[in-house]
Amino acid sequence: TATVGLSVLLAYERYHIGESSQYYKYLVSLPQAFGTVQYWQEDELKTLIGSPLLSEAQSRARATQEDYKRLRGVLCSGDNAVMTEEEFSFEHFSWAVGNVFSRSLLLSIQDTGSMVPVLLPGFDEFELTIQNVSVVSLENDTVVITSFSGAKAGNAIFVNNGYKGNDGLL
Repeated sequence: TATVGLSVLLAYERYHIGESSQYYKYLVSLPQAFGTVQYWQEDELKTLIGSPLLSEAQSRARATQEDYKRLRGVLCSGDNAVMTEEEFSFEHFSWAVGNVFSRSLLLSIQDTGSMVPVLLPGFDEFELTIQNVSVVSLENDTVVITSFSGAKAGNAIFVNNGYKGNDGLL
């Protein structure tokens, strides 16, 4: 998926390219740890017994582990390895996934109408809402935020990142 691809790119830029990356200052400014349930241990997950979030949390944890194992085999093996296993550790991949899930915006690609997650420095500071008050789109290599409710000087601008219930905010 696009989320996994963006996560791999983050890990590659941060841990393989490192200080030589043009994105390095942005990458080191991102949160280093997340307390999201997909990274909880089994004893912590047991606190969700009886909640509909338990199966979602377990599913996401399994998906992250499976993605990592599959990608590690492709990215870290053979004569043409893209990264070392140290650079592409589960901890580094989890860091990248956490940042993509918590900091990305859904960008509408004008030509195709598809929605892709993107990380744009500074955009993660916008207030998010589930209401359909704006759209973030790519038009002729320019990121455009269009407000459906109008924007007055001094007022907050809200970015709609789609409807998310508890499972989406997980």
